[in-house]
Amino acid sequence: MQHHYAKDEYRVYQDSRSGKPAAQQWLYAAYYPMVVAVCLRYIDTRSDAEEVVADSFIRFFDAVKDSFRYQGEGSLKAYLKKITVNQALMFLRKQRLVFEEVDEQHEQLADIDLDALDQLAAKDILKAVQQLPAGYRTVFNMYVIEGYTHAEIADALQIAVATSKTQLMKAKLQLQKILMRYERYV
Repeated sequence: MQHHYAKDEYRVYQDSRSGKPAAQQWLYAAYYPMVVAVCLRYIDTRSDAEEVVADSFIRFFDAVKDSFRYQGEGSLKAYLKKITVNQALMFLRKQRLVFEEVDEQHEQLADIDLDALDQLAAKDILKAVQQLPAGYRTVFNMYVIEGYTHAEIADALQIAVATSKTQLMKAKLQLQKILMRYERYV
């Protein structure tokens, strides 16, 4: 039987805002898999990812009580995802994430067919992305998965737009090499 919160996001928002533990527990259980998946795309160790998961939920519940205003169906999940990405980026900054700086004369971006990813299982893709160096992985996730523009990535990571583009190109090239190791890669 489905929990009543699953049918009424506004109610779970109101109850969580009021500090009702049942609502917060439901949100945690419902969104934990998504938050872990986001963290593991950015952070390469499970223990570090779990730390960011905890920080993300703490920040989320604080925001729901104080500053977040419900804006319709799906807004809680979207807001939690945004918080999680930001928490992962803050974690990486603390780890002194290094990006290879480039000048404006960056190499032509590789046009790699990422449609081949459709033929791989999600766990294989995640495993391959996790093998990328942190800088490549971060830009790849932000651009390909989260849908950020290069300008937004550059602003968030405090790097040049050209650096973002180059990191993405290098991430795609390295990802292609990693995926070629899988026998099912075409």
